[in-house]
Amino acid sequence: MEHTVHHVTNQTDYFDASGFRVQDTEP
Repeated sequence: MEHTVHHVTNQTDYFDASGFRVQDTEP
């Protein structure tokens, strides 16, 4: 995976630069 914040499919969570999955609190 890239070391950048990218959305996973169309879910409401994504991975940060560290590869940690966090929730996308933005619409």
